[in-house]
Amino acid sequence: MNTSPQPRENTAITALAEELATLLQEKSTENASLAFSIGCFLSLMIAIGTAILLTLLVHWVTGVLAGLIVLLLALSVTAMLATRAHARRAETALKNEIRPRIEAAARELSLTIPELEAQLRAALPTESLLRRLLLPANGAQR
Repeated sequence: MNTSPQPRENTAITALAEELATLLQEKSTENASLAFSIGCFLSLMIAIGTAILLTLLVHWVTGVLAGLIVLLLALSVTAMLATRAHARRAETALKNEIRPRIEAAARELSLTIPELEAQLRAALPTESLLRRLLLPANGAQR
């Protein structure tokens, strides 16, 4: 197969890389944002409930301190769960939406999938989520 793309193909690969990177970022972020928003709301409600309960039963200082501690713990768990939601949604989007588009583009450009993935990685910035999720250049399987 031809591994050195023509200028027109290079532009098409760059455009495809940007489009797929944007799509992947949007798909993975939407669930993480929702999970984080819900988690923050629930964390706040639990912390307020704890603070009120302990204020009524023990002392207002104990209630405030316990409420703050519960809030910090709950927000930590929320952040962890939102990060996991982001990672899982990114992998799902890669498998169900991005890979089929890469396969179709490889057929259209008469390239093998590893060749196209290598060119996509080269066209993407190093911090790109898509670049991190694409197979490494040595062809190792995930």
